Amino acid sequence: MGWGHDSGCIFSIDTNGGGYKDLFDFNGSNGSLACGSLTLFGNKLFGMTSSGGLYHWGTIFSIDTDGTGFKDIFNFKLYGSNPYGNLTIVGRKLFGMTLGGGSTGGGCIFSIDSGGSGYKDVFDFTLYGTKGYSGYGDLTLSGNKFYGMLDHGGAFNKGVIFSIDTNGTSYKDIHDFKGSTTDGAGPISSVTLAGNKLYGMTSLGGATGNGIVFSMDTNGSQFTDMVDFNILNGYQPIGSLINAGNKLYGMTWGGFVNFAGTIFSIDTNGTIFTDMYNFNGTTGGNPDYGILTLVGNSLYGMASGGGSGDSGVVFKFDTALFLSLKVPSGANELSVRRMTISVLLLI
Repeated sequence: MGWGHDSGCIFSIDTNGGGYKDLFDFNGSNGSLACGSLTLFGNKLFGMTSSGGLYHWGTIFSIDTDGTGFKDIFNFKLYGSNPYGNLTIVGRKLFGMTLGGGSTGGGCIFSIDSGGSGYKDVFDFTLYGTKGYSGYGDLTLSGNKFYGMLDHGGAFNKGVIFSIDTNGTSYKDIHDFKGSTTDGAGPISSVTLAGNKLYGMTSLGGATGNGIVFSMDTNGSQFTDMVDFNILNGYQPIGSLINAGNKLYGMTWGGFVNFAGTIFSIDTNGTIFTDMYNFNGTTGGNPDYGILTLVGNSLYGMASGGGSGDSGVVFKFDTALFLSLKVPSGANELSVRRMTISVLLLI
């Protein structure tokens, strides 16, 4: 959670692991449990907390990049509650999703001006509805459309992928997850856009029920189950994918080695899946909700467990070193993986 009030904090850290600074401590009344990432807009960072605030249903906040000027710009109530994802910028407006609230309690898509005025409930998901509800992830922008995923609902009640115009019209359920051996279920993340394709993960479903990596055209056609997680190569991914050239990178919450999760890569055409690293507790464990950040050849991220106090870590993973040292035969592959991660901070 965090330092001063055990409600979480905002921090900064140099990419080499030095210069850690606790910029701001949440205290419950100004928000608690920030599960998403920060969004940079001008010289300010914007984010959300999933609980706390005036009505205890979460907040939207802004803060200067130097840690000053914190402002609780909105408190969720009946018009949306418990956001878990990130904010998306369109013009001078911020858009996001909530897990609950809205007219039926199934969550909503909202917009708000960067100054905190003009909050608008753009679209309400229908609790127990066939078009999906309960969105944990972010909205992915392409042109004048958002794409996103919902954890529940749909034709098979296994979740959906949807599109909607940024003005809140033309909502379309473009894929219903089936939970079958060739489809996923229960996505707790966002879709990633690369070209005219959407890529994403589900936490359940697939050949072994442990989740999948999938691709799909933005019009809803050509859905492809690219990888089935099978415990040996990781299971139950909760975060989202990032795209770098022709590769996708992501993490799983669990994995057979140490049961603490993995970092993996897969080519965008669905070939060459690589289990790049297995967390071992000391180097972190069970990453959830977050995504990786690529800087040069290094991946940065956080794991919510592991570290010296089992409270999580900030880590760096050198993909170039991994690729140069990996033994093709696989005989020493695990030891190579252990050489390529650096724990920058024990939380």
